[in-house]
Amino acid sequence: MPCLATGYPKPMYRWKKDGNELNFRNDSRISDSLEKGTFEIANPIAADSGVYQCIAENQFGKAFSHLIFVQEATAIEHFLFQNASDKQGNAWES
Repeated sequence: MPCLATGYPKPMYRWKKDGNELNFRNDSRISDSLEKGTFEIANPIAADSGVYQCIAENQFGKAFSHLIFVQEATAIEHFLFQNASDKQGNAWES
């Protein structure tokens, strides 16, 4: 997820998930580039769903991103059509 802020001195970035500070060192699936404010989760799981927020800060203040809602996607792997027809009425089977 990207997060970009500008300032002088250059801001430091932190991320929160569901209001709690994320610790990237505890999960080998997460690769981060916190100098740039971004991170990526490899092979996401349902537990990665939640509300994320980026905080960029330097000695003069903090900036907060909008809340980012992340939800697990459900994949449909197989369709089974029986007695289906197209718009012209042509019947077909899977």
